[in-house]
Amino acid sequence: MSDAGWEQYAAAKADQKPEIGDNMKAVLEGQIKDLWEAEKEAARLEEELKEAKAKVRRIAEEQIPKTFEDMGMDDESVVSVGGIKVSIKQSVHASPKAARRDEMYDWLEEHGHGGLIKRTGVFKTGKDQEKKFKRWIKSIKTYPGMFERKVESATLRAFVNDQLKQGTEIPMDLFGAYTRRIAEIKSTE
Repeated sequence: MSDAGWEQYAAAKADQKPEIGDNMKAVLEGQIKDLWEAEKEAARLEEELKEAKAKVRRIAEEQIPKTFEDMGMDDESVVSVGGIKVSIKQSVHASPKAARRDEMYDWLEEHGHGGLIKRTGVFKTGKDQEKKFKRWIKSIKTYPGMFERKVESATLRAFVNDQLKQGTEIPMDLFGAYTRRIAEIKSTE
C-alpha cells in the first residue's frame, strides 16, 4: 500500500467508532499496537534525519571548504555544477561561557558597547507584602534589588561579525566566538 493509501486507511480507521457489540478490548489492543508501531517508525525516521543532517554538516563545513582550499580557491570563488552554484561563506558564532559573562559585559561597557546589554531588575515579594510593594514602586530608587545583564545571542553574533568585518580586534575567547567556513548552494535555474 502506498504512503498516501496508508494515510487514508489510517485516517478512516481512526474516525470509525466501534459498533455496539464490538469487542472494545480488541479495539483498544489494536490502537495500542498501532501507537507502538507509529512511535517506532517516528523514532527510526528521527534517527535517519539526524544522520542526514550530520552528513550535510560534514560535507558543507568540512569537505567542500577543504577542497576549495586544496584547489587554491578563495572564499570569493563560485563554482557551478549541474545547475547548482556553490560558494563558501564565513559564519560567525558567539556563545560566552557562563563563568565569563560578567567579564564580557564589563568589556562591552568599557569599550563603548554597553548599549548591547539588556538589564533586568528582579524584585521578589510575598503575597502579604502587596501594600508595601506598591509603596516601594513609588520609591524604587532607594530599594536594593537584583539586577541581571544579558546580551541576546543574535545581537552578540551580529556585533562580533561587524567587528571582524571592520578589522577591529576583540577578545574572541571572551565572547566564546569563532568563525567557520560553510559551503552554500543555490540553484542557477
